[in-house]
Amino acid sequence: MTYAQEDDSKEIALGRKVAEQVERTWERVTDPTITARLNMILTHFRPHLDRDLPYEVRVIKDDEIPNAFSLPGGIVYFTTGMIQLAESDSELAGVMAHELAHTEKKHVMIQVARNQRLSLLSLGNHSGHWRTSCCRSFDKCGAGGDNELLQSRFGGRS
Repeated sequence: MTYAQEDDSKEIALGRKVAEQVERTWERVTDPTITARLNMILTHFRPHLDRDLPYEVRVIKDDEIPNAFSLPGGIVYFTTGMIQLAESDSELAGVMAHELAHTEKKHVMIQVARNQRLSLLSLGNHSGHWRTSCCRSFDKCGAGGDNELLQSRFGGRS
């Protein structure tokens, strides 16, 4: 398995995990007429997609908010409100193209990576404060001449 395939496998697994959460929150619509309509539109896009992902369109019940969103790994959701709002298959295709572009360009995965880096940076900042605080405590306790050594081990500054 290549690095890209492994990366795609992780993305697909993340998308499926998030899809489970989505479908615990919103009712999934399985009306064959609606799903066939959206799958027909997806079929027209498939030859133009660069990534080899198991692209799939799903519908969730939300008549109040017209929306569509993509998950990592190729799952695209439409709300029933979006389907009702669209006046033609061309409008649905425009929305779908937008969502597929997010997946093709790995926008969600890029954001996940940024969030992980920010979390690590935040953790580093918090641990840096802890180290400095810890070293100041050693200093107040009179750790003596070994204080410089303790601070260097904990990454604190004199």
